[in-house]
Amino acid sequence: MISSKTVNSDDSSKNVSKSYTYDNMGRVTKTVNNKITTSYIYDALGRIYTESEYDGEDYSIFRGYFYEGVSQHVSQEITGQYNLLMYSNKSYEYDDEMRIVKVKESGNDTVSYTYDKNGNKKTETLANGVVSTYTYNNANRVTKIENKLGNSNISSYEYSYYLDGSDACKTRNENGIIETTEYEYDGLKRLTEESVKVGGNTTDTYSYEYDDYGNRSKMTATGTEDYVTEYNYNDSNGNYTALLQKEVKTVEKENELDITNNVKQTVYTYDKNGNQIKKTADGKTETNTYDGLNQLIGFTDGTTTASYKYNEDGLRYEKTVNDQTINHVWDSSKQIVADVIDNQFYEADCYIRGTNLAAKYNYQNGNKSEYTYYTQNAHGDVVNLTDKTGKVTKTYTYDAFGVEKNIDENDTNAFRYCGEYYDAETGTIYLRARYYNPSIGRFISRDSFAGKIEDPLSLNLYTYCANNPISLKDPTGHWFGLDDLIAAGVGAVVGVVSQVVVDVAQSVVTGDFKLSNWQTYTGAAVGGAIGGVTTLYAGPVAGSAVGAGATTLIGQTLENITPGGTKRSAAEILTNTAIDTGIGAVFGKFVPVNVNKVTSGRNSMNAVFKSGLTKIAHGNAKRMSSKVISKGITSGVVGGLSTSVALGSKNGFVEKYAQSKKKSQNYRFDKGEYRWESARKAN
Repeated sequence: MISSKTVNSDDSSKNVSKSYTYDNMGRVTKTVNNKITTSYIYDALGRIYTESEYDGEDYSIFRGYFYEGVSQHVSQEITGQYNLLMYSNKSYEYDDEMRIVKVKESGNDTVSYTYDKNGNKKTETLANGVVSTYTYNNANRVTKIENKLGNSNISSYEYSYYLDGSDACKTRNENGIIETTEYEYDGLKRLTEESVKVGGNTTDTYSYEYDDYGNRSKMTATGTEDYVTEYNYNDSNGNYTALLQKEVKTVEKENELDITNNVKQTVYTYDKNGNQIKKTADGKTETNTYDGLNQLIGFTDGTTTASYKYNEDGLRYEKTVNDQTINHVWDSSKQIVADVIDNQFYEADCYIRGTNLAAKYNYQNGNKSEYTYYTQNAHGDVVNLTDKTGKVTKTYTYDAFGVEKNIDENDTNAFRYCGEYYDAETGTIYLRARYYNPSIGRFISRDSFAGKIEDPLSLNLYTYCANNPISLKDPTGHWFGLDDLIAAGVGAVVGVVSQVVVDVAQSVVTGDFKLSNWQTYTGAAVGGAIGGVTTLYAGPVAGSAVGAGATTLIGQTLENITPGGTKRSAAEILTNTAIDTGIGAVFGKFVPVNVNKVTSGRNSMNAVFKSGLTKIAHGNAKRMSSKVISKGITSGVVGGLSTSVALGSKNGFVEKYAQSKKKSQNYRFDKGEYRWESARKAN
């Protein structure tokens, strides 16, 4: 059993050490990460009951979790040593499907929700009377959001999609101004053009080009501003560093990303671990420093100086900008619930979350301010702030990659693009594992997940969401497709296990015990994986249909090319594939989109697998979002199971029917098909 782990860097001053203490059931009871000590106490059912963090100086956080029955997480309390302020005292109400229907803060209603028959969020009602209503298409994709106060429209968004699911158009209606944004993509689903129209007239167009390794090579802007930005990737020796990214190597020399905008030039310099350490433009230099875990710990531009500290989960718990220190208080879902401002006023911004960020208030010298409320678009971007009366106090708009338009340097609201934390001092968005720079559409450091060879876009360790920030999001700072990987893995396992169950069931029916051949099991694994990923994006009907078709196509094709295997014509294989695709769709129709205690509830399946499956994420298990895990697991189970049940039910029915006909006709049941050998008996 692990007792400690030390990570060393070239600079001995950057050594980062961790130690773990376990109880006799193998559960972590204490961790020490440099100065931060975290202790855990569990209840009789193995759930975390209390969690405390402290650094022996001025940082101390206590979290208490309270449950109802064996699963419902009904409330949490989070306190700290700063004036013993209660940073979070929230209670939750659930419906019969374990979906959050109401969140209360200190006993006061803050936000409530309703859901449609497919489990999609239908309405969100804030305590100030602002109601957001959601409409969906048959694929459960948002087609419209209306944010209203009574009968008055605050803002509304309408969405349309291409056949492959990519976003085609977004229409925003606010203050009587209708703004339409259209998107175009290349064959790899990378964004190539964003065209903005106001009142039917094109105002701005942004086009993007990429090199062979997924790096943005050129951006052209026309309209309000006309300019061309070219991106050059080289190091001091003239070597093409993008090739090193493709090969997933560690760069042994300082590398530079040069960005040339007309006569202006911005140079980004990287260390041997791939971390951006300098940015030079207009004679000014910004410098970043990192610890042994490649976490950003320092920033300076000659005027502003910032430092950052992280807890044992890799989450930032403190940032100091010049002389102002802010301590982040995190909940169990890896969301910030308070920013404690270390000044003479003992001030804190406290946040209330339901399915997303709903409200905040400011606490200062014992006084609590009025609430500020948040509304988001379908992408999760914060678009409006409203006060206690529902009046809009701030509106946000962004380009495709998250660059905020008409940014206000005096704006103190931290949560903006994707509902994530914006650091004004660096101009980056903090996404837990890494920092994202929306102005160039890249992270400032490499992803520690090396990517997948079969997915070339994942091999570029800097790009954000494979250059498709419209359809995708990355809340963890790790590879955005990690939920795909989980869905595929779980789907494959479920597909194989389900095939075994189907084989046993058919053996009971026929009285002849036998298992399918390896080709069938390979098809079940691949089909389950494909079904799991498809379910993740397109729902159970499409997932089951595609998974069933893939299972049949792959399994029968393998049999065809294997010596001694069952031979079928291409037409026969394609016919069987089409039939099984249809059967899969029918069975997928009966799979509920919202699986009780799996897809919803704060103590659902994600909590069970959180500490185990997250170990695949870059050496520190707890840095991966539990939401990503639950999405992947659920999609894998639904996709793999519905695929196997569909095919197993069909095969069992056909074989039973074939047996009932054997006395009068000569039929043969062969690997999932009912095949005629002869229409008549030989004389």
